[in-house]
Amino acid sequence: MGGVKIIWTVDAQKSREFRETYTPKCDTLLANIEWDGIGNLFYIPLEVQQRIFRNLGKERYFNLPKAGTNPRGVEISREALLRLVRDPETKSIEIEWRRSKIEYEPYQRWLDYWKKEELPFDKKGIQTGIE
Repeated sequence: MGGVKIIWTVDAQKSREFRETYTPKCDTLLANIEWDGIGNLFYIPLEVQQRIFRNLGKERYFNLPKAGTNPRGVEISREALLRLVRDPETKSIEIEWRRSKIEYEPYQRWLDYWKKEELPFDKKGIQTGIE
């Protein structure tokens, strides 16, 4: 388990600023999706996050993107993530994740809407009942 982004940025300076100012502020739901297998939905209480954040410190809690690369954000370290999900106060349920084939052509769908001059939202951008 790893690779969970906690903020989305490619700027190395912004990443460092985030690390210096971050503190856990709310409970977290985390989905671990294992397609065609068993994964989990975790409930991680705020208190668990705060304790692990304090114990590990900022340097070990986060993986910062390396300057000159394009990793798309700051990650929670593997060590921190494993401690979070294995904590006795963290709750989880197992979920069987099945991937089903969906016949869907979004490009063709929009072409059809435009041909009929009928869009799936009104003038204010509110979605209508069109499927």
